[in-house]
Amino acid sequence: MLCEGELSIGLLLDVFSQENFIRDKCMVKKEDTIVLEGRVQELLPGMHFKILLENGVPVTAHLCGKMRMSNIRLLVGDRVTVEMSAYDLTKARVVYRHR
Repeated sequence: MLCEGELSIGLLLDVFSQENFIRDKCMVKKEDTIVLEGRVQELLPGMHFKILLENGVPVTAHLCGKMRMSNIRLLVGDRVTVEMSAYDLTKARVVYRHR
């Protein structure tokens, strides 16, 4: 018998699985990003960069984790590929530096 305020383990597992299902349905997956190319215009503090995209829109970007781990550095004028979320079109992630 359950006391007031207690929940059964089965009910808790059911609630958690429903929350995960709702979260997975509502969140944008990593594959649902916008991939664009641009050029580095300015170096900002904290490993951030001002990137001018091919369509003329400036965005603020940071390096992805693999580029940070590989110590890949960017200079002004470098051509890069960036990923952007559909929710915030002013921020991006640099995923590749072209040679």
